Amino acid sequence: MAKYCVSCGKELVEGAAVCGQCGTRVSASTSAPVAPATPTPTPVTSKKGNAMAITGFVVSIVSFLLCCGTLSWLSLIFSIVGIVNANKVGGKGKGLAIAGTIISGLGFLLLLASFTLVPIWNSITETINDQWVDISDYGNTDDYDFDSYFDD
Repeated sequence: MAKYCVSCGKELVEGAAVCGQCGTRVSASTSAPVAPATPTPTPVTSKKGNAMAITGFVVSIVSFLLCCGTLSWLSLIFSIVGIVNANKVGGKGKGLAIAGTIISGLGFLLLLASFTLVPIWNSITETINDQWVDISDYGNTDDYDFDSYFDD
């Protein structure tokens, strides 16, 4: 039966006094007939950025500042996919995706407010304009004979 070094896990040569790998002194009590330790795999981290998170953030900024929220639905989709991708790759770009989600939500609220408040405002101003009496409807008051009004 093969023996292994207790320090590094390398298989020992039969009758060796020291481990050929790490140099640890081998005695009858220090060597063990156990399998070598398996190295722990290092997590694979991607060097690439999270493209969906970046796209969602940029589209949300453009939508909010230039388009009054009209593209907020698109940036919301990109940002949510960016959050899912960030969870898969160890959190890379998650902050951008969350910021894109928040900004696109604010853009959507801006869009919703413009679709509901603008017609209400137009209705109010139209009502005021309809009730407003324009002085020009009465014409020139110099032509009106006030004396005939007071004649008995």
